Amino acid sequence: MTEDTKATLNNMKNSITATGKKVFSPNHLKKGAGLLIVLAIIGAGGKYFVHQNKVEAKTRAVAARTTLLQNMAAQNNISLVSTDDVKNKVADALGKEVGQINFKNVNLVSPTLGKDGEKEDRYKHKDKRTASLPVPPAPPVQRQAPLFYSVKCSMDQIDYKFVVNAQNGKILRSEVEPAKLAFLNK
Repeated sequence: MTEDTKATLNNMKNSITATGKKVFSPNHLKKGAGLLIVLAIIGAGGKYFVHQNKVEAKTRAVAARTTLLQNMAAQNNISLVSTDDVKNKVADALGKEVGQINFKNVNLVSPTLGKDGEKEDRYKHKDKRTASLPVPPAPPVQRQAPLFYSVKCSMDQIDYKFVVNAQNGKILRSEVEPAKLAFLNK
């Protein structure tokens, strides 16, 4: 290597080092770290906002489905027990007063209706490439769709789930689980 080449490389090295010290100075690193923290806080806030909107939208949809099913039951002269009666049945099953239980939701559900409130299509369409003619489904038989209350509640850092017959108030199923975030309820 010639002296000129060594001098040029040395000048380039000094120039790069000086530029690096300017760009990655302690002051710039502090500003960059601060910017990253601000962006992380904004991102977390945005994620929380989106999550809360999804929870609220789901709650509104479930409430709308409950209202729809109550209206349909009224139109078909189906008498339903009230949500207060359901809460009393659950409280009796737990051996507590209604006021001692944190009811998260009491929703009317029907297994014959899909999530969008439309009746599920149980007729499977056959492949149309076959030569045989498909047999049409039998006409639907009008029958009373079963209605249930889905109850979620908590008490003493324990989560409970119940399925209650909406016509007679009988508890059909129950589940008991430890509260997911029990340490926050102390």
